[in-house]
Amino acid sequence: FPRFLQEASTISDTFRCYSDALDFVLEQRESHLRQQIVEELDDKQLDTLLSVPLYPYQKEGVRFAVAKGRALIADEMGLGKTIQAIAAAEVLRLHHLADSVLVVCPTSLKYQWKSEIERFTGADVLIVEGNALHRQQLYEQTASFKIVSYHSMANDVKSLGRLHADMVILDE
Repeated sequence: FPRFLQEASTISDTFRCYSDALDFVLEQRESHLRQQIVEELDDKQLDTLLSVPLYPYQKEGVRFAVAKGRALIADEMGLGKTIQAIAAAEVLRLHHLADSVLVVCPTSLKYQWKSEIERFTGADVLIVEGNALHRQQLYEQTASFKIVSYHSMANDVKSLGRLHADMVILDE
């Protein structure tokens, strides 16, 4: 694509590539890459991805979420939506498609999420809490997973303008 852009600009000095076109191309590339990842993602890899093996329906959910890039996991309560979301995040992290994952959840579930991420992955987890200045400092720290409550995130988006994450998991 960069070569195409360069050659196209030599044809006419009026050639322009607008950001929405570039965004579309990048989105298509990432979609193709995610499809390749899913095609190569066998059950053995999924069984060793986390500290516990996944059930077949959970593996299907992980593959679906990774392939689509955006997904709603709406299984019934107790069927492992959390572990599917964590596993999908781990697949994307291992392939460098999601270095930072932001989990947004009710305040009462922040430490539950932290515990499960650490238990299943061993990844570094940071809970974003405290006053606004402290939360801003926490957002700037490097961690594979950051967990924040809906209330704090809503306030932080208003004051910071935006929050960066390669992947967002919304719980409840």
